[in-house]
Amino acid sequence: MTTFRTSIFLAGLLLWTGTSFAQEEPLDELLEGFEESPSSEEESVNDLLGGFEEPEASTNELLDGFEEPAETPDASEGLLEGFEENSSIVTETDSLSLPTGLAGSTGINISYAYAQSKPNLDKPDYRGLRKLRLYLQLEYQYDFTPNTRFFVDGKASRDLAYQFLNREEYSEEYLQAYEQEIELRETFVSTSLGSDIDLKFGRQIKVWGKADLLSVVDVLNPTDSREPGLIDIDDSRLPVTMTQLDYYTGDWNLNLVVIHEIRFGKSPEFGSEFYFADAESPPEEVPTETEYGAALNGHFTGWDLSFYAASVYNDQGRADGSFQPMLGLFPDRVVHDRLQIVGTAFSAVKGSWIVRGEIADVQGLRFTNFSKTFSRQDHVLGVEYSGIPDGALSADVSWEWIREFEQALEEAPNEQEQSTVTTAIRFQQDFLNQTLSFNVIAFQFGEFGSSGSSQRIGLDYDWADGLNVGGGVLLYHEGDTSYSKRIANNDRLFADLKYSF
Repeated sequence: MTTFRTSIFLAGLLLWTGTSFAQEEPLDELLEGFEESPSSEEESVNDLLGGFEEPEASTNELLDGFEEPAETPDASEGLLEGFEENSSIVTETDSLSLPTGLAGSTGINISYAYAQSKPNLDKPDYRGLRKLRLYLQLEYQYDFTPNTRFFVDGKASRDLAYQFLNREEYSEEYLQAYEQEIELRETFVSTSLGSDIDLKFGRQIKVWGKADLLSVVDVLNPTDSREPGLIDIDDSRLPVTMTQLDYYTGDWNLNLVVIHEIRFGKSPEFGSEFYFADAESPPEEVPTETEYGAALNGHFTGWDLSFYAASVYNDQGRADGSFQPMLGLFPDRVVHDRLQIVGTAFSAVKGSWIVRGEIADVQGLRFTNFSKTFSRQDHVLGVEYSGIPDGALSADVSWEWIREFEQALEEAPNEQEQSTVTTAIRFQQDFLNQTLSFNVIAFQFGEFGSSGSSQRIGLDYDWADGLNVGGGVLLYHEGDTSYSKRIANNDRLFADLKYSF
């Protein structure tokens, strides 16, 4: 099975194609012949009329026969009657279009698990159809003034797969999290307080960092990780209510952020094939103190430089309490620790190459059964090459290192390593005049995937105007961690259909 998956992956990466270019003839050259004719026609008309200027009486006699055609305007109105009907048709067609500022999309997402084995009687059956989700997403934008804008984005979805599955295998909490969702996504009011100051308030997504796949400073928005590797990071970010103030001066921009809504990522629910344990975790405590951050961004010719500082909660919760299974003692709650993060990021462009880098220092890390507070240093180095005709290849490598590490952290329930390496690779190649896209994204955890890996291989096709279809396969490989072994058989086929309007 591993050899077969690897063959699919390597064969996909070898596909690439070229592009063709067309030249258009300048419009000025096409119009040259029409520029001289009016003047020549005017000269010819003047010459013909020259003989009628002298005899005034003769001119009147000649015009006597032309008195009846004075009703020509009525005839013109008759000729224009057909055009009046056409204009009414256009008006009716316009009335059927969407209101100004309104757009959206609708579609269906399907996934099918083909590698799961038959479960025990006390376990859910994860084989076969795992998702049949219908969704509708609407966006509306209204400009109060040229400098003040209102934007709202809402999404509703319902997963019909649970109509065909045994609902008794899932808890009510699980069904509430997966079967139906209605969410207010990015919804904000933005305005300019001057030529160099912008203000935005509402639910927003704010991306920090330069790395394409593995950022260590992009800490403001939580993510949806219920199906690891299936959704791109750009689509998995969840909005939170915040206030942003941007000040611009020269090549620099100062971004100040205050986060009012404390929200954490969507993790796999207990009962999911992606859940990390056999037992349900204790209740989660959600803090209420405001998060905040600041970024200083410089944009220069061929390169960018940014500095970041933030005080936010750790999106990954920690089981708080004594963990002594032999004595029957387990943590009774999940908490989120406050982190202090400072970092920097850069990107540089040279020809078809883009080089990116990030460094972050994280203070305030805590682990179960440890009263001590740890710190960690994170690094990312990435490169992207776009010199492939209609294609692009990018790769990121991240390295996280925990200071003052203790060997006991390697044991359950923490299972931490002092040094962690993650590699991500993305390849995209377009065909058929960029209507067909082949894409691969692969993640390796640990050195050479020793802690597990995943690959998503897919095709996307612009079938018609606004209609896109796609599909592919998602593969998981186990490593030396308990979680990678738990999800190793979750390989699945997926398909998507989306209509944008």
